[in-house]
Amino acid sequence: MANWTCAAYGGSGAGYHAKIAIQTGGNYTITVGTGGTGRGGAKGESPATGTDATGSTIVRSSDSTTIINAGGGTGSVAQGSGATYGTGGILTKAQDLIEHTVYTSTNGQNGVSGGTPGPISGHTWGATGNVTPGTTGSHADPSYHGYVLIKYLGEVPPLYTFTINTTPIDAAVTLTIDGNTYTQKTITTFAGKTIDWTASKAGYETQTGTVTLTANTTEDITLEIAPIYYCYIMRLDSNPGYIMYVYSQMPITTLGTTDLKFTSSGTTRATTSDEVTNTFPLVIESITENGFVARLLEYNIYYTATRDPTGDLYT
Repeated sequence: MANWTCAAYGGSGAGYHAKIAIQTGGNYTITVGTGGTGRGGAKGESPATGTDATGSTIVRSSDSTTIINAGGGTGSVAQGSGATYGTGGILTKAQDLIEHTVYTSTNGQNGVSGGTPGPISGHTWGATGNVTPGTTGSHADPSYHGYVLIKYLGEVPPLYTFTINTTPIDAAVTLTIDGNTYTQKTITTFAGKTIDWTASKAGYETQTGTVTLTANTTEDITLEIAPIYYCYIMRLDSNPGYIMYVYSQMPITTLGTTDLKFTSSGTTRATTSDEVTNTFPLVIESITENGFVARLLEYNIYYTATRDPTGDLYT
């Protein structure tokens, strides 16, 4: 009887390699993940019994919060032509986890032919098992177990808390530290860390900023209502004395073809958005510090535009 390849490949576990701060005097439970066992079987037969891998976790005993979970990959479904690959493990971190330096922070990989190394490069920790031909089919070798390495790196720098208060209060805030993004308005991290923040809400102007923590810091942010139309004063390059007032629903920040709006005359400011009725097709060819340079789409005529916030339309 011909041999059949019946075993598919399992997924690798998630990987996390970082310096983190933990509470002194607190208790933590560390669980090391185990690799899944082999699965396989001949075509048309039920696969041999196998187990999925388990993840590595660090749990804070005081409130049973899992602060790190590097999830294990799942095993394959290995039954004849219906074999399917396993899925990679998922990495999750507690919102209040204080990270100092993150080297690896990634989900596992789905199963692929030949076995895939775990996400921490250069090691077999969490790697998938290979598929080995058998006499009546194929079977998957067991996966490697997870790995947890703990080192005491000394006392951490002072911890400070950064908070953003927004108006309106329901504005969304994202905080980015060392390339990691958090969707929250308060975070505690180490002295000297740089935090990039963004506050946004539909219908309002987005604000951004950067702060380096040297003490507990609070930023009070008031978002400005976004105009219905942004106004630009546009001058004809060949005749700078000729100006037009043009309007865009978004600030002009990218190159390419766009349609700007203007009043019936074009040479007078609009007072409400109802007066902006005509369309002016332009090719934006460069962005300047406070405007843009554009070419009239149908002709070789160039204009230079500057922002005119006093002409923005809110009604």
